Amino acid sequence: MANTNTIEAAMSSASSTDIERQPYGIQKRLTVTFRDLSIRVTAPDAALGSTLLSAADPRRLLSLFQQGKQPKRLLVLGRPGSGCTSFLRVLSNDRAAFDEVLGETRYGSMDHKEAKAFRQQIMFNNEDDIHFPTLTVNRTIKFALGNKVPRERPSHLQKRNHFVRENRNDILQSLRIDHTQKTMVGNEYVRGVSGGERKRVSLAEFMAGGSPVQLWDQPTRGLDSKTAVELARLMRREADRKERTIVATMYQAGNGIYDEFDKVLVLAEGRVIYYGYRSTARKYFEDMGFVCPKGANVADFLTSVTVSTERVIRPGMEGKVPSTPVEFEKCYKESAIFSRMMDEIVPPEKLMYEVEDLKLAVANEKRKQHIPRTQSVYTAGLWDQIVACTIRLVTYPDEMPSLPN
Repeated sequence: MANTNTIEAAMSSASSTDIERQPYGIQKRLTVTFRDLSIRVTAPDAALGSTLLSAADPRRLLSLFQQGKQPKRLLVLGRPGSGCTSFLRVLSNDRAAFDEVLGETRYGSMDHKEAKAFRQQIMFNNEDDIHFPTLTVNRTIKFALGNKVPRERPSHLQKRNHFVRENRNDILQSLRIDHTQKTMVGNEYVRGVSGGERKRVSLAEFMAGGSPVQLWDQPTRGLDSKTAVELARLMRREADRKERTIVATMYQAGNGIYDEFDKVLVLAEGRVIYYGYRSTARKYFEDMGFVCPKGANVADFLTSVTVSTERVIRPGMEGKVPSTPVEFEKCYKESAIFSRMMDEIVPPEKLMYEVEDLKLAVANEKRKQHIPRTQSVYTAGLWDQIVACTIRLVTYPDEMPSLPN
């Protein structure tokens, strides 16, 4: 995609008749809503490291009387390296790294403060796929599942190890990486599974966590086109079967990936120039006067319209199409698509049932060791967590790690 834009895409769940319901418990679902979202960070000249001179500088005494006057700037969302990850982090309710977050973010009917009590239900995966590299795929997934064993489970899976084993097998087989169980996950320094398989390990951890909101930062980076499409299809299936809300940022998305999403958000210099259904995005810009070249990726076309050196304008429309992000934003806000998207937004106050279901589902998941008044966000108790972390590094004879050929 062009260097001045990015696409943020979202997968939403299918209708209830298409959902593969859990055999036990209550289905967890959260609708994510955000309005007028802006992120403010400390300006570069205010974020310099400390030195002996700066630490002993008497002028620092003045800062005691000038609290809150540090220079700030608006973080531009869209340019690679200038805010895409930050945008996802805010949606994941991770705000500690930012000076100020303006606007409204809702999870069901909860605001971001209320949602902190359910932080395990909102998962974020960064583009680097960070794992413990020397652990095998089997150990990685068993650890994730072991800490999410619910209190209420099917009668044939009452034993904890049976629950973990069956779910591990189902997840790894569905992702077609069951053959990697004895292989170390690896990283750039430790030899392990391939890049595509490591992405699937990340997806397996998401599936093990059972979180209703999943946020992915460039999930297809470094993958070949075939593997990238397969990953997008697996994410689509997870959204449909389990009613997950999945949001992903991508700098390169072929048509095979693009077609797996429901909606797209096109950003240009931090301004929304399109947000709507994936199926109407191309026609929207073509009606405006731009030409989508034959055989071109639709995603590339959407992000090229604001780049004067890349966009193609239909003859006779020169000078009539918008040129700057401000003009694109103005056109979008005056469009019928904008009005339709605003009308389709469900007011957060009408989504209280999602939060009530989530609270009940989380309560049913928590182990008996939990004392209700502790309000812990974890499924497993402290002792269970200590045990899981301890035995994670224990290697049994039938689980000896192997290296890929």
